[in-house]
Amino acid sequence: MEHDRMTILIVEDDPGNIILLENCLNKPGFKTVVSDDGEDAVKQAGHVRPDLILMDVMMPGIDGFETCRILKSDEKTRDIPVIFLTALSNIKDKIKGFEAGGVDFISKPFQIQEVLARVKTHLTICKLRSQLERANKNLENKVSERATELAEANRELRKAKETAEAESMAKTEFLANLSHELRTHFSPVIGFTELLMATNLDAEQSSFLVNIQGPARRLLKRTDDLIELSRIEAGAVSPSDHVFDPGSLLTSVFGQIAPDARAKHLELKHYINSDVPKLIQGDPDLVQKILIRISENAVKFTEKGEISLKIFKEKQDNIMIWLGFSVQDTGIGISGDYQKKMFPDFSRAGSSKTRQYRGMGLMIVQRMVRLLDGEIRVKSEQGKGTLFEVILPFPYSEG
Repeated sequence: MEHDRMTILIVEDDPGNIILLENCLNKPGFKTVVSDDGEDAVKQAGHVRPDLILMDVMMPGIDGFETCRILKSDEKTRDIPVIFLTALSNIKDKIKGFEAGGVDFISKPFQIQEVLARVKTHLTICKLRSQLERANKNLENKVSERATELAEANRELRKAKETAEAESMAKTEFLANLSHELRTHFSPVIGFTELLMATNLDAEQSSFLVNIQGPARRLLKRTDDLIELSRIEAGAVSPSDHVFDPGSLLTSVFGQIAPDARAKHLELKHYINSDVPKLIQGDPDLVQKILIRISENAVKFTEKGEISLKIFKEKQDNIMIWLGFSVQDTGIGISGDYQKKMFPDFSRAGSSKTRQYRGMGLMIVQRMVRLLDGEIRVKSEQGKGTLFEVILPFPYSEG
């Protein structure tokens, strides 16, 4: 990313914080512009058109939330990502910020590494979004050219011509809708590209579709993760209570990770200890989501060998039984220092050759495990693989 071409608007009324943020951002090459209140920030944003805005929440005059609403109501500034700077930690305040149009929060007092990490993350997302828009326009031109060629080649076949024109119109409408909904809706991108790939396309057109689908899926996954994490943090997720078969759970998880595992020639194994009940009562969906996220992580960071899933009994008393759900891989492993801080927000471990991103996915796993009153354990050795164990309680009766 070319930092020297990217401008960040700092909206902050505290001179000390302004100096700190400017020093933090100017050093890696960002250009900074400063406003000390909401009204000036609106003017500056319309004039400068920054790539990103760091917005203080508590300011004289209109506060940061209202300033963000004004920016989002203006076509010239509505697509600029806004990260709020705040000492507020209440979930309701955070939800209010997201509803106003913000994309993230940075807590005061600032941690320089966190500021840079969040700024770079959202600038990267913006860059990917711009690349996707350009790819869409390029594909639209290619589809239009191909439609014209087909119409000219089949001029005498009226029915074929009408079909080609209708298909071209559908593609054009799809691309227009895609561009309009790109910020918040990634699912149509994937759905419509899959439909197009099922039609008669040349190699170049198919290549364009693949180039769209990859970034779209990654952006959709990030969006889903953010929504899932936000719902959990907001208390909108509550465990359900159903009777289910833990063995069937492993089968479902295997079905999810098998394609990626096969693509890397990894062997999948599963074990259920004989002392595990055939039926248990709890939330199968949450347990499955936990195992899928951990298993996907295992596949991602394992280049050869196997992935093993196991269910075992940890302990029990007269009313509860604690079952362990483990995922073990033969991947690159995690150093001892990073095992102690596996779950802080967006943590990163490893060297340039063995770099591991154990951030949002495992954050969500940790929150889900907490919802189920369980615990998660990690054992790993670099070069020899990693073992995750999730211990969850379930109601138990001898009868």
